[in-house]
Amino acid sequence: MNSKAQERTNFYNFGIALVAVIAALVITLLVPALGDGGMYFLFLTAIIFSALRGDWRSGAFAVVVSFILNFFLLYDQDKLPNSFSDWIILLAFALAAIFTVYICYERMQAEKAILLAESRYRAIFEGAITGIYETTVDGKYEAANQKLAEILGYASPDELMREAKNLNTRFYVKSDRREEFRRLIEENESIAGFESEIYQRDGSTIWITENALGYRDKSGKLIGYQGTTIEITDRKRAEAALGRAHAELEGKVIERTAELNKANEILRGEITERRRIEDELRASQKQLQDLSAHLQFVREEERKDIARELHDELGQILTALKIDLVRLGEKNRGTEKSLSAFEIKNRITTMLGIVDAAMDITRQIVAELRPGVLDELGLAAAVEWQIGEFQKRTKIVCNLEIEFEESGDCLNLKTTVFRILQECLTNITRHSGASRAQITLRDEGHRIFFQIEDNGRGFDEQALNSPHSFGISGMRERARMLNGTVEISRVETGGTRVSVSIPSPARTAG
Repeated sequence: MNSKAQERTNFYNFGIALVAVIAALVITLLVPALGDGGMYFLFLTAIIFSALRGDWRSGAFAVVVSFILNFFLLYDQDKLPNSFSDWIILLAFALAAIFTVYICYERMQAEKAILLAESRYRAIFEGAITGIYETTVDGKYEAANQKLAEILGYASPDELMREAKNLNTRFYVKSDRREEFRRLIEENESIAGFESEIYQRDGSTIWITENALGYRDKSGKLIGYQGTTIEITDRKRAEAALGRAHAELEGKVIERTAELNKANEILRGEITERRRIEDELRASQKQLQDLSAHLQFVREEERKDIARELHDELGQILTALKIDLVRLGEKNRGTEKSLSAFEIKNRITTMLGIVDAAMDITRQIVAELRPGVLDELGLAAAVEWQIGEFQKRTKIVCNLEIEFEESGDCLNLKTTVFRILQECLTNITRHSGASRAQITLRDEGHRIFFQIEDNGRGFDEQALNSPHSFGISGMRERARMLNGTVEISRVETGGTRVSVSIPSPARTAG
């Protein structure tokens, strides 16, 4: 209210107060029988009316006017209160008048406070960013603010309260949510964070969260609910999206973990395989070192044998030849009786026999070192010759099957097969105790196949795989150098079978 309107209101209230006091004065003058008590009562009534009709200022104005009229119009100078009781009555009137004005002042202040509180409450109620409501137990809105109307899709609170008449049947998507809402408030008097999916005016759905409490009548009966509503649709969608993303992430984590586990398994397998290969390589290196040492030992032994044979066999022959030559020379120099032509001829014949024996021994040593038949006639002939020599030396019956035609196969391959044959024959002689042997040499086009089988006592598996089995290691190493294989197995009827397979380099290259 502006200042001019306030001035008009005050002037109007003062006028009413003046009229009320004059009315009390007129009644007092017209009815003298009322006496002093009636007069004070009328003036006090006028003061109360003025204060209640206007405010404390108009009541105070009525008090002042009442005292003026009492002293200057109703009392003569001779009739002023002169007794103690008159003064008591006047004082009581004054106190009653002042108390009335004070009461009116307090009432006015209380009304102002109430109006201010109502104004503030209304401002909060209407301007709140959350929906505020008051409903009955049976689901009827008794109060709602603008925000709640907007949340529910209505233009105004009046339209909301007019159209949304029953929350129990058309508010919650799940009908049992309203009953759950009522049960929780019955048990706890209030509820917080009550989330629900609800219908809007147009039938679409949103998510809300409610905080509410119940209020009761004097008998304790629950008669309604007061609460607030906040829309959380975006939050629920974000939670759903987060849940989907979390599930997707979980799936990817599981998938990735499976891939990593698989990769770890592969890596562990590769590491195990690498370690196995490294162990095999170290074992192979150790075997090669042992084999090299063994070959060196064998070479020295062969040299020793060759030296012994040269010394024992060839040396003796050459010594005897030298003695005969010396004697023949001495005879011819005349130191002794000269030999006849016949004797000289016999001596020469004997010496030629000694020379032939020396040549035979030389050829035998050379053949053992490197059989000339292998270079001159080929692998098949060399095998036949070696088997023949083996039978003469050991008396072991050998059955030889050869399906092999000499070709442009490299000399290294022939030497390898021949040396493996020699090693197999040596093992039969030393270890098998066999009486028969079957030897097969076959050209299968893309490979050379060689096999030797005996009827001996077989072999020891542990000794076969021992790194100190240098003969077997040497055979395998010779075959491996030509990309071939050596397989040693036990014959069902007893004995040992050695199978050698080496690719034919001429045909492979073709």
